[in-house]
Amino acid sequence: MKICIVFDNRSFRPGFVSGWGFSAFLEPPGILFDTGSETKALLDNFSLFNISLEKIHSIFLSHFHWDHTGGLLGMLPLLQTPRVFLHSGFSSGFMVEIKRLRGEPVIIDRPQEIAPDIFSTGPLAGPVPEAGLIIKIKRQLALLTGCAHPGILEMVKETKRIFGQSPFLVLGGFHLLRTSHKKALSLACALREEGVQLAAPSHCTGEKALQAFADIFQDGFLEIGAGKVLKLEELS
Repeated sequence: MKICIVFDNRSFRPGFVSGWGFSAFLEPPGILFDTGSETKALLDNFSLFNISLEKIHSIFLSHFHWDHTGGLLGMLPLLQTPRVFLHSGFSSGFMVEIKRLRGEPVIIDRPQEIAPDIFSTGPLAGPVPEAGLIIKIKRQLALLTGCAHPGILEMVKETKRIFGQSPFLVLGGFHLLRTSHKKALSLACALREEGVQLAAPSHCTGEKALQAFADIFQDGFLEIGAGKVLKLEELS
């Protein structure tokens, strides 16, 4: 399985459009995790990956913020009646719009498998309710986060509570823009102590925190941006 970073506020490869938000595509099974902040950049980057929209079978939304849902409604009419996994933290009006555009909203409010070896954590409580996506690979786990509003450490601990082991890889926004380098260092150390081996922070993590994670994880720090491809079998 590979994870293609389709939308991020950094560009990893020339030509890929950056913008505020996050989106990643899992191939297989054809699951789009979040949709960035707007449709055009999302579609442009899909084209640069040479990924046909026909490969998108499901969309997973981590939380109800514009920079993770903004590309959805413009994309839905181009897809073949995809399932849209979300939770009750999303508005009823948003779900109505998904149905109007021929999407199929599926509400998940607890840990649940959504595809073979792919799971939702269900929404975790926080300033903004947010769900993570768990991937099982070679008896290990990878955790994808949109912004980690409930706290990245808390999301790792919840993954361990559900599955009995911590993720070896954590990828996505860590929501540390206003966190000092010192606090970010402490957090990175705590994640290492929990068993996280690879950290791929992106989007809303912030420069100070990115440097802190690079300092602590060293070779286990993965630089992320639009255009990046991670092959999970090679990392595990």
